[in-house]
Amino acid sequence: MAPPAKPKQPRSNASSDSPASRPSAGFFRLAKNRKLSEERMKTLVREADLAEARFAIP
Repeated sequence: MAPPAKPKQPRSNASSDSPASRPSAGFFRLAKNRKLSEERMKTLVREADLAEARFAIP
C-alpha cells in the first residue's frame, strides 16, 4: 500500500526535498536555539508545512 500523499508544495523543483530546502528548516534552527523538545519542534514544523500548503497558489 502506498504512503499517504503529502500536501502539494508551491515550488516547481520537486527534486530538492531535503529539510534544509524547505522554508520550515528555519523552525528547526530556531527550535534548537530555544532548546524546545523534539516533539514540540516537530509539531511546529508540521503546522508550518500545513499552513504553507493551505495558502499556496495552485
